[in-house]
Amino acid sequence: MVKLGTWLAGALATCMALPLLAGEVDDFQHSWVRKALRLQERIDRQAPIGEALWPATHNSYNSKAYTNAVSYYDPNHIHSIYDQLRMGARGLELDIHSYFNMRGWPWQWRNDILLCHAGGNNVGCSPGDRPFVDGLNEIRRWLDETRNDPEALLLYLESHLNGGDYDDAQRHIQNILGNDVYQPPGGACQGIPASMSKQAVLNAGKRVLIITDGCKDTAHFNRWVFTGATSESGYPTDNQDKYQRYPSCTSAQFGAADFRRLLVRFNEDRTKIADVFAPKMRIDAEVTEGLMRCGANLFGFDMLTPGDGRLARLVWSWDVNEPNNWGGGEHCAENWYNGRYNDASCGQAKPFACKQLHGDGWLISRSQGRWQDGRLTCSNETGGAYRFAMPATPLENEALKQAKAAAGYASVWVDYTDEGNEGSWRRSQ
Repeated sequence: MVKLGTWLAGALATCMALPLLAGEVDDFQHSWVRKALRLQERIDRQAPIGEALWPATHNSYNSKAYTNAVSYYDPNHIHSIYDQLRMGARGLELDIHSYFNMRGWPWQWRNDILLCHAGGNNVGCSPGDRPFVDGLNEIRRWLDETRNDPEALLLYLESHLNGGDYDDAQRHIQNILGNDVYQPPGGACQGIPASMSKQAVLNAGKRVLIITDGCKDTAHFNRWVFTGATSESGYPTDNQDKYQRYPSCTSAQFGAADFRRLLVRFNEDRTKIADVFAPKMRIDAEVTEGLMRCGANLFGFDMLTPGDGRLARLVWSWDVNEPNNWGGGEHCAENWYNGRYNDASCGQAKPFACKQLHGDGWLISRSQGRWQDGRLTCSNETGGAYRFAMPATPLENEALKQAKAAAGYASVWVDYTDEGNEGSWRRSQ
């Protein structure tokens, strides 16, 4: 009776808190950080997936939003999967297990695919854990609500299923996410092509890339999911407390060159059981920025909240409260004194950011001019070896900042404009 009373009190407190949590996420939708993250996502759409930024959550399903008497009592998160997506997470992790489910009243026990915080032997699973389909339905809700302003989503499935359940998992994916899933173009059991971009996914009319941990060799499942990230087997992961800060950019398993080409995941674990048995350094705001400058691009955050300083540190592009079209005539982007971006009047005279056509080098033009002169200036001064450009990633932005410092300039034009369509920023080439 005492246990039942405790459970009822906890359930009531959770229900009372949910509207407050939802209100915080609603408010976040109108913040500068959310606006900047949305604008920034458009900057790296053309970059290979292994270089693009993917804010993500670790053990996304293990949330206080779903805590009950027997499940998710040591959560990684406060907010639901749906609200994590609304806060800007574009990578989710779902651990799927074959286990028996307890649903309805009177309780009915049946085999199912559940979202469990457990090991490979299912120790830690509970019959009260949520079904896989519930997590997929939250993703479906977000996809439907953002249909007119689409962004790509990376979904990692850590799979612990019995053989026949893989086909059931495939049917759930097909029935719920359906045409939004970008299927491996070469058939079953392949990693994501290294050259693929978010834009290529969106151009195909798709939204979701699904990765699992290796080839399961089933008739249907591996035709819907990739077996690894950027042509690598599995999900490249490292321990963030081993990395050396920029510009060394090395970690226990990876070097600077790896960060440039691989989708490398750094995750934390803020559960109480992890603190006891497998403590990891937390990914705070400072660590987030340091990893990002090195080219790490997949962050498995725990306990993400709307006011989280890590979200603000993920903004490497636009400066605070920019772009703002001050005075109604700012339609061209400059890399500012602090390495961030500002919209300015296109007629001002500034030097230009030029990038190698066949390489990673950046230089600053000797001459200055209006933004519209950038393409011709970069080409003429370098004999066509460089082009007027806009950095697509934090790592490219670091290279531009170094070129700026070497040339002695505080502010330079970059190839980014919303002239002719306010708020719709694009490159000229």
